[in-house]
Amino acid sequence: MPDRIGLLYERNGTHEGDYLVSDGTHDRSKSLGKIIAWNGRKTVPSSWWSTTQASMINGTDGGLVHPYVTKDERIYIFSTFICRSIYLTFQKEFDYEGVNAYKFGVPKDAWNYEKPEHTGYCHKTTKVYFDHQTPGCLPNGLMDLSRCLKRCLARMGAGKPDIVASMPNFYDAPDSVRNMIEGLDEPNAESDQIYLVVEPRLGTLLKASRRLQVNFGIHSGANISNFAYPRMKAGIIPVITLRENIKIDASNLDEIKERLYKVEETAFWTSCLAIMIGSLLIAIGIMCCCCFHRSRTMGTIKIHDQSI
Repeated sequence: MPDRIGLLYERNGTHEGDYLVSDGTHDRSKSLGKIIAWNGRKTVPSSWWSTTQASMINGTDGGLVHPYVTKDERIYIFSTFICRSIYLTFQKEFDYEGVNAYKFGVPKDAWNYEKPEHTGYCHKTTKVYFDHQTPGCLPNGLMDLSRCLKRCLARMGAGKPDIVASMPNFYDAPDSVRNMIEGLDEPNAESDQIYLVVEPRLGTLLKASRRLQVNFGIHSGANISNFAYPRMKAGIIPVITLRENIKIDASNLDEIKERLYKVEETAFWTSCLAIMIGSLLIAIGIMCCCCFHRSRTMGTIKIHDQSI
């Protein structure tokens, strides 16, 4: 029995490792903040996932987004907590407290293990909890973190359960997973989804939300008979839900408005004024040309009359 028990006990104040990141100078900031290596590695340990693609460290740590974000791109984030990289896609454009913003969220396909790019998150050691479960794969929306959290599991001693991560309330997981647990709230994108809100031209992070539900995988033990506990079934049991939110403070938001939007507004009206003045000068020039041409024509007629 360990001297202390806590779900995040081993992670409290833990250094997550050394990051080597790009400063973006070689490609006009497109790779700004991109993780080049983590703890000297470009991939996570091969024992965590079953393919090289699944083991790749892609994107940033979520704290930086490159400038000039487009709606058709994927924003990749590497998270040591879920031991993998994940991507976010464009969801909507909206006004965030007076600033134009793009919202990116983790799509349902990111947890779809039937897609070839995600089959590496399945593993031969993954246990079966559901009748409809593909061998080696948890249902979509669930992640088996047992292999990358061995240190945490080791402190639990004998009978340590599998650690399975998901979104809160099993968001993006099949209904059959949620229906096993009574009392869960209905999944909601706003409160249960990972998302980023960015100012697209600067790449400034305006708001971000990290969501995670930690679950234990439960099996009936070999010494527990179905006769003694007839209702006990294998399943994924929620233990704790984590919801972290950050947003830009008022002073920095005002600075964006001051340095970006007011400068743009000033430039716009200056351009309009320049166009108006230019148009006026052109109009005056045309009028002068017309008057000059008319005066010459009238003068020629007068000379012609005198010659007669």
